[in-house]
Amino acid sequence: MKNQPLRGLMLDAARLVESQEYYRRFLDFCAEWSVNAVIFRLTDDQGCALRFRSHPELVTHPNALTPEEAQALASYAAARHRTDPRNRVARPLPLHHPRARAR
Repeated sequence: MKNQPLRGLMLDAARLVESQEYYRRFLDFCAEWSVNAVIFRLTDDQGCALRFRSHPELVTHPNALTPEEAQALASYAAARHRTDPRNRVARPLPLHHPRARAR
């Protein structure tokens, strides 16, 4: 990606969780249109779309992604060369979580 212009899209799934097939179609669209950076947002201050084994109380959606499903989507994106340009994973706690207030 060093010599290419950065073209990116952000998918905000924190409040509205879609099916795995929807996310795969989104990644296919990005590959088709030469989008070379995808940011997949799974948490915000009012929702969490990822199931944490250590904190099951954080899940706010009945169809939230399991860690395995999230990893499968990351692998699917990587196979199509669609990644987060920051190359990092943020793990903030929602503001309503007791440990977040202690900071």
